[in-house]
Amino acid sequence: MRFVLNRLGRHPAVEAAPATELQSQPEPQDNSAALALDEALRHQAQLAVTAETIASGNLARDVQVASADDTLGIAFRDMLAG
Repeated sequence: MRFVLNRLGRHPAVEAAPATELQSQPEPQDNSAALALDEALRHQAQLAVTAETIASGNLARDVQVASADDTLGIAFRDMLAG
C-alpha cells in the first residue's frame, strides 16, 4: 500500500489535492469465536488429563463428551466403559 501511495503522490493530480488521512472504523467486538476456542481448548485439556490417567492404568474415570462430534471424548468414554 505504501508503494501505491508513494507512486500516486508523484502524480500531478494527486500532488495538487490536499492530503487527507483515512480513518478506519473499529470492528465491533464479537468474541463468540474466542469463547468457542476457549471452550474447545478447555475440553482438550480435560481429555489430555483423561489420556494421562488411562496411560497410568487408572480406568476409574468419567469422561464428559462435548458433542456427538467429539470423536476423542466418545472413544475415551467407550474405552473406559469396557
